[in-house]
Amino acid sequence: MHTRWTLDRAFSLNFVTGLVSLGVLLVGAVALWQWHRRVGRDEVATAAPTVIGEFHPVAEGVSEFRLRENIRPGQIGTVADESVDPIDVTATILDLAVRGFLRIEQLQVPGGMDWTFTRLNDDASSLRKYERILLDAVAPTDGSPVLVSQIQQAVGPCVSDLQHALYDDVVESGWFAKRPDASRTDSRTIGAALLIVGLIATGLLAWLTTWGLVGLAVVTVGVGALFIAGEMPRRSAKGAALLAGLHGFSAVLAQQSTEVMPPGKELREISKFLPYAVVLGGKERWVNAMVAADRDTTPDPDAISWFHAPEDWHLQQLPQSLDALIASIQGHLFAR
Repeated sequence: MHTRWTLDRAFSLNFVTGLVSLGVLLVGAVALWQWHRRVGRDEVATAAPTVIGEFHPVAEGVSEFRLRENIRPGQIGTVADESVDPIDVTATILDLAVRGFLRIEQLQVPGGMDWTFTRLNDDASSLRKYERILLDAVAPTDGSPVLVSQIQQAVGPCVSDLQHALYDDVVESGWFAKRPDASRTDSRTIGAALLIVGLIATGLLAWLTTWGLVGLAVVTVGVGALFIAGEMPRRSAKGAALLAGLHGFSAVLAQQSTEVMPPGKELREISKFLPYAVVLGGKERWVNAMVAADRDTTPDPDAISWFHAPEDWHLQQLPQSLDALIASIQGHLFAR
């Protein structure tokens, strides 16, 4: 006797098919939980939170910023969200400028603003590999100028190398056991494989039997694997301690009074941690504190050692200048 194929029959729901499908879902859920626990959950920090920097009192009501660990903003951003983002690259450019490797110069051009970079230090031996790649791109040793509006042509070809170098750096520093991007790729590959197997199984079971629901259960497990793949990068115990320290450092930057900087040295002191505030948040209040340090009406084109501007530029224009610079770097560098 010939049995006619129907959708209801292929995905028949009865006690047996329902029980087996539920069993597949439960086993898959437990497997995904164990997988995430083993591969995606950070190790438990065995040390106290890593202190990145602190405001050290030097007089009554006066503090200086001191970096406790030689950890750069690009590394912090990568450890914080397990990804090399445009803001990490932008903060690294600012950090290189603050540390004296290059100077950012604002230009007045028809229709708005542009910026260029001047290399100040040819000795890049103290820099990490990703920093050297970026420095050589934005401020070549041959002195050829790179405009922010044209930064895609200069830096775009090495963005991939830069990202790879920064991922390698956070592994070499001991914050991850495996590169976060590689962990995500491996996890997504497994999830995609489970999804494909589930789709094939669903098709075959629905075509040949009445057990199509079991195939759908496998598909659901595959979708779940893809969903949690982005959570798979696993920080080491050292990385977990750094992450805990970042939360504390971010809180310090957000809550520390902006009026404790040494008088006459506000621009220099705030510059030390400004790239970190770009990554962790709180930049605006500290930039405003730099503006407040300007107590006269004369132009300030070179008041900041690492940022020069046209002759009629005032510190009051710094918030707009920095916001435009950051937006322009990210917009041009990562435009596709």
